[in-house]
Amino acid sequence: MAYSQRFLKTSLSCVLLFGLSACAEKPDPYVRRTVSDGQNVEPEGNGEFGGTNPPGSGGTGSGNGGGTMPTPSPTAPPTPSPTPPVLGGGSPATGSVSLTYTTVAPSPGGRYTPRHVQAIFVTDMNDRLIRSISAAPGNANGPAAPHLKRWRFLTNGTADGLSGATLPAYGAGTPVTWDLKTKDGTIVPQGNYKIWFELSEANTTASIGANGSISTATPITGIDTVAGYRAHSIVITLGPQSSTKTDNSNPVWSNISVTHTP
Repeated sequence: MAYSQRFLKTSLSCVLLFGLSACAEKPDPYVRRTVSDGQNVEPEGNGEFGGTNPPGSGGTGSGNGGGTMPTPSPTAPPTPSPTPPVLGGGSPATGSVSLTYTTVAPSPGGRYTPRHVQAIFVTDMNDRLIRSISAAPGNANGPAAPHLKRWRFLTNGTADGLSGATLPAYGAGTPVTWDLKTKDGTIVPQGNYKIWFELSEANTTASIGANGSISTATPITGIDTVAGYRAHSIVITLGPQSSTKTDNSNPVWSNISVTHTP
């Protein structure tokens, strides 16, 4: 009752002072209103909380009820690693080659048996060195290494930078893996290659240089004729499909298994 009396007095005073039209009830500019068709109408006014936004404008983010989301910068695709060159061109061989084998002491044996030095290396079909993949030459430039005549000839006396202790006995060899690259990282193309095995438990006296070839087709006097020296090679094919080559034709290296996995 008291509130109604105060409201009437206040309203009457307003009418007397300002007129009826000035005292009519006006909507709160900060209250959302609903028009007759049920649509919402934004609050009136131009301030931090208000402003009129045209349909679909979304505002500008500066006090007009919205903001434009920044467009993310496009992400550049990663730069692919450069592809190593292929030796001589052609389709590159892919994957790797794994090799297992067993050694048996040569007969007749050499002076230092069963101690021996050994190298395993890859050549093309013209007996040009592709890469050394395993070596136990005593050490790279020790007194035993030069007796691996074929390997030392192909590596020009450098032992291809490999070294390893003299092997004390025969038996299952350490598995070997070749990544199908040359020493300088060039990928070899698909095709045929030779894997060579060479060992010595004796002092060889001749030089490959005098013969000019590492072929075993014709034994080299002073190398192949020395008791305790042996060399052997097998041909493998690197193609697009997996393959396995086995060999038991040599009495010193038996159970040879070469698997190419692309």
